[in-house]
Amino acid sequence: MRKPLFIANWKMNLTVDQNKALVDNIFQLSCINKNVDVVVCPSYTNIPMVSNLVKNSSIVLGAQDVSWEEKGSMTGEVSPRMLQDFSVNYVIVGHSERRGKMGETDEMVNKKVKACLNNNLIPVICVGETGDERREGKTDQVIIRQISKALYNIDLRTVKSIVIAYEPIWVIGTGRAVNAQEAEHVTRVINGVIHDLCHIAGCNMEDFVTILYGGSVTSDNVRYFVKENIDGVLVGGASLEAQEFCNIIKALS
Repeated sequence: MRKPLFIANWKMNLTVDQNKALVDNIFQLSCINKNVDVVVCPSYTNIPMVSNLVKNSSIVLGAQDVSWEEKGSMTGEVSPRMLQDFSVNYVIVGHSERRGKMGETDEMVNKKVKACLNNNLIPVICVGETGDERREGKTDQVIIRQISKALYNIDLRTVKSIVIAYEPIWVIGTGRAVNAQEAEHVTRVINGVIHDLCHIAGCNMEDFVTILYGGSVTSDNVRYFVKENIDGVLVGGASLEAQEFCNIIKALS
């Protein structure tokens, strides 16, 4: 069994000073050990500072988004190579807030996944259904479509590592998570899709796929999600508090 993976998505929060204080507090609480993998994803403006803070530590640096272009006339965008300059290893791709608020399509997500893989970055591919899609019984259909399109025209035999994060859109920011049985069902769907894709490609998904749950994760409910088919969690608001984020880690480590 692989080590639990905890990814902190700090979103558009924290000034440089606040970000430094948060990282310092996480270190002081000494909650990270050899039994867990921890990734922090600050905003672009804080990446250089956080990169220096976590250097030579067991914390790994991630980014919240990336452009699919290497360079060029893409005002406001950040390329994979720019992220590599600051030792970024993971990139969140296709988060529901970008799909819903920024108009990201499945095709754009696919381009970003390819850009990550071409530059030795590990994509954290977010998938999840809206409340309406859930009520209409379309959850499985949405998950299958999003994963299939995210990995479209990618030779999975050459992929070293990807992360799939199930984040049901209807619970994000509500303070309540899905029940464990529902999350487990969706992760079985995720497993099935990737297993089918690997069967076609001739690869073994256990070699490179990590599956996370995200959506109102707290120290009280995290243990219900990290089970046989779920390898860790993508944490949003709760990761902005050092003590709560450490409590989440300690609950499983």
